[in-house]
Amino acid sequence: WNAEFPMTYFGHKWISHYGHGNTTEAYVVESEAKADNPILRGVAPQEWLNSWLYVVNDGDVKLPEDCRVLMVGDATKGTEPGGEKFGNREPMTWTRELPTQDGGVQRVFFTTLGHPRDFLKEGPRRLLVNAILWGLGREEAIPAEGTDVEFVGELSRERLREVIQRARAFVFAAEEDFGILPVEAQAC
Repeated sequence: WNAEFPMTYFGHKWISHYGHGNTTEAYVVESEAKADNPILRGVAPQEWLNSWLYVVNDGDVKLPEDCRVLMVGDATKGTEPGGEKFGNREPMTWTRELPTQDGGVQRVFFTTLGHPRDFLKEGPRRLLVNAILWGLGREEAIPAEGTDVEFVGELSRERLREVIQRARAFVFAAEEDFGILPVEAQAC
C-alpha cells in the first residue's frame, strides 16, 4: 500500500511525520502561478493547523518535478499557534497531471492535511472543495472568493439523506486512518 501505487499517482509515499503533540504553520507557495490557480481561490496565504506535518522529501525520496506544490508547512512545537519551528519545510498540498492511455489527462490533487480539527476552519474546507471541482474539470464553478463551505448546522435525518443523495462529492475527515480513505475512494 505504500510503494508503487502512491508513488505512481500521488508522487509520494508515506515516510513519517513530525509527531503527535506538534502542529503546522501552513503557507501558500508564492509563485506566478498561484494567482490564477483555482484551487487556491479564497484560501488564506498563511494558517495555523492542527495537522502533524508529514515528511515528504527525505534522502533519495523527493517529490517529482511534475508535481506542482501549492502549499508548504513548517512543523511547530506544541498544540497552540506560535510554537517554535523545527524540522524541514515540507510540501503539504500539490497537484499532478498524468497522461491517460486514451491521450487525456488524469488530474490528481494531494494533501497531507487530515486532522479533523483542520476542517473546522474554512480555509482547509475550501481548499478541498475547490480541489474536487478542479479534479472534475469544473474550475469555472469556483468563484473568485472560493467555494462556499459554511457549516449549515445539524440536519434532520430526512434532510441529511436528501442532501447526501444529491451530493456530487463527499469529504470525510477521519481520525488516524493513515491516508487509507483517499486510497479506498480512488479504488472505487
